[in-house]
Amino acid sequence: MITTENESDQEEMDTKEETVDDSAVPNGVSSPSEPHDVIMEEDTARPEGIIRFTVHNFSKLEKTTLSDPIYVRNLPWRIMCMPRFTNQDKAKSLGFFLQCNPETESLSWSCQASARLTLAHQQEGGEDFTRKISHLFFAKENDWGFSHFVAWNDALDPNKGFIKDDTIILEVHVAAEAPHGVAWDSKKHTGFVGLKNQGATCYMNSLLQTLYFTNKLRKAVYQMPTENDDPNRSVAFALQRTFYELQHSLKLNPSSVFHGNYGDGLQGKRQIKMEMYGNLVLGNEKHLQTTAGSLSTQLEQSRTGVADDLPVSTPCHLPCSSTASSSVQATSMAPQRPCEVLLSAKECENLIAQFFGTKKVVNSYYTCPSKLCNSLREEEIARLKQHKKKYIHTWHQEKANWWLCFVEGEGMFCLLCKKHAIKTVQNKEESAFTQTASMRLKYDTLKVHRDSFRHCKAVNQELLQRMSVFHKEVVERKETAKDVLEKAFSVAYFLAKEHVAIRKFLNLIKFAEDSLGVNHLKYFNHKSEGSIREIFLVLGETIKEEIVRSAQKVQSYGLMVDEVTDISVQSQMLTFIQFVSPVTSCIEIAFLSVQNVLEEFASANADALTSLIKDELQQCGLSLTNLKGLVTDGAAVMTGRNNGVATKLKELNPVLISVHCICHKLALA
Repeated sequence: MITTENESDQEEMDTKEETVDDSAVPNGVSSPSEPHDVIMEEDTARPEGIIRFTVHNFSKLEKTTLSDPIYVRNLPWRIMCMPRFTNQDKAKSLGFFLQCNPETESLSWSCQASARLTLAHQQEGGEDFTRKISHLFFAKENDWGFSHFVAWNDALDPNKGFIKDDTIILEVHVAAEAPHGVAWDSKKHTGFVGLKNQGATCYMNSLLQTLYFTNKLRKAVYQMPTENDDPNRSVAFALQRTFYELQHSLKLNPSSVFHGNYGDGLQGKRQIKMEMYGNLVLGNEKHLQTTAGSLSTQLEQSRTGVADDLPVSTPCHLPCSSTASSSVQATSMAPQRPCEVLLSAKECENLIAQFFGTKKVVNSYYTCPSKLCNSLREEEIARLKQHKKKYIHTWHQEKANWWLCFVEGEGMFCLLCKKHAIKTVQNKEESAFTQTASMRLKYDTLKVHRDSFRHCKAVNQELLQRMSVFHKEVVERKETAKDVLEKAFSVAYFLAKEHVAIRKFLNLIKFAEDSLGVNHLKYFNHKSEGSIREIFLVLGETIKEEIVRSAQKVQSYGLMVDEVTDISVQSQMLTFIQFVSPVTSCIEIAFLSVQNVLEEFASANADALTSLIKDELQQCGLSLTNLKGLVTDGAAVMTGRNNGVATKLKELNPVLISVHCICHKLALA
C-alpha cells in the first residue's frame, strides 16, 4: 500500500526556494537533458499531449530536475520533480509537479488545464500510481502538483515495482484549454505580421500586403501629409496606419486598421469586395498623386518588382528576400535623404531666431533673399582671411543646402540637426554643425554632412513628426502610460474596498473613459483575465506590506483567527491582526492572510492550524513573543485545554491571553 498525503494537497511549487538544475547533476543523479522516451512532433497548438520523463539514479536525487518541454496550446510544459520533506515529521517524499510557460516575461497570460500525474509501474501486470490535478496556470502560479506525491521509501521499494535499476518513470497527460493573454507569435516564428480575415477581407488583405512590399510605394505613402485629413475617410491615412502596424506591431489589431478607416461601406458585417476597395482607392487617385508628389514616378520605377530600399522614416524589421537583404542592412546603417525641403521659410526663420538670437548675423537659404544679401560682411571676410579661409555665399542659393546656416564670427551650422539635437555616433553632445560650428569651409564638407548618418537621422525624425498622427499618438501613449496605470489601479482598489465583483472592472474603466472624461484610459491594454488578476494581487501585496510594517513597530498585537470552508469546499484559515497604530495612536484591525489548510496537511487539526499561524508570523517578520491576544470561535480545536491551538501557542508564549469571541458566545447562548 502506498502512503500519501490527502488527495487535496495539490499545491504550487515554491520554485524560489529551490535551485533548478537544467544540466546533468554530478554523480549522475538524473538526466533532465535526455530526450523524452516519447517525442511528440505534432502541431504545437494541439489541445493535449503526453510528457514522459525517465529519472536515473533516483536514490541519489537531491535537487529539482526538469524534463524537456513539449508544446500544448503553443505553451511549453515540463515535468518537475524533487525530494520534499513534510512539516510535521520531516518524512521524505517525492515532489511531482507540472510546470507551464516558466520562461516568459509576460505577466498577463493564463491557461486552464487538467492533467494526470503518473508514476509508472515497471513490472509486468503492475498498476501505475496516478493522481489528478486541475489548475489555472498563470505567471505567479506556473507550476502545480503534489509536494508529497508518494512516500520516498515507497518509490525506492523494489517490491512496489516503481523502480528498476535505480530508475523511475514519470508521465503526465495534460489537456489544456485555449490560453488567455497568449497569442501565436507570428512575428517570432515567421518574422511577419499578417492581416486577419474579418469577413471576406481576404482580397483586401492580399492587395494591402502586395502594396506594402512594393517598397517605393510604401516610402511614398509614408511621406503623404495627412495631418489635416479626416481619419475616418482618408485612404492615405488608412494606408499609412496599415503599413505602420504591419512593419512595427508584434500583433496586429485588424479592427483598428479596417474599422472606420476605409469609409462606412467597408465597416460592420458587410461583404467587402475587391471592386469596392479598388473603386475607393481609384476615386482618391488625384488626391494621392497631389499629396505624395513623386508617387507616380516612384510607382513607375517599382513596376518591375520589389525595389531595393525600405522607408527611411520608419526602419523596417521584417525580413526581405535575399536580393534585398544587403540593401536593407545598408539602409539601416546609412538612411537615404529626401530631396525636398522639409521646413518652411517661417519655420526656418523661427528656428534661427530661437538658436542664434537677433543680434548675430546669419546667412541662410531663406534669410538672405529677404534681406537682399549676396555676400558676407567685410569684417567677416577679413576674419576668414586671417585663418586663410573663404566662404562662398552662393552656396545658399542652392535648394539642396536649405538647412545650411552660416553665423558670422562662428561658422556653419545645420538647422535640422540642431533642431533635433542629433549627437555623434559616439553619443557625444558637442559635434560639428550641431553644437559647435564647422569651419571646414569647403563645398565637399556640405555634401559629406548632407549624406552623413547624423543628418539622415535628423531627416528621419522630421519625417516621423510630419508623417501622420501616429507619432503624436505614440508620444501621448508613452507620456500617459504611468497615469493610465495609476487610474486603473485606483479603479481596482475601489472595487476591492466596496466588495464589488472583479468582473465589473472593465465596465468601470469604460465608464470612467466615456462619462468622466478620463480619455487616457483608452490606452489601457491590460484587459485579459490574467492581467486583471495580477492587478488585484499586486494591490493586496502592497497593502499587506504596509500593514506588516506598522505591526512590526509595536510591542504587542493580537490575532483573530477562524477556520472556514469556502464555496469550493476548501478549508481556509482567515487571520486578522489588531494593534495600536504607532502613527495615529488608534486601534487598527486589518486583514492579514488567508491560508489553504489542506495544502500541506491532511486535516484541519490543531497542529496544522498552529503551524500555519507560526509560518505566517515568521513570513511577516512578527515576533511570537509580541503576540498578546488570540480571539477564536471557541471551537475545541481552537480552545481545547490539552491540545488546542491556544494551548500550543501558550507553550511558546506563556503571557498569551485566549479570548472566546463574544459574537460566537451570543450565537451559542
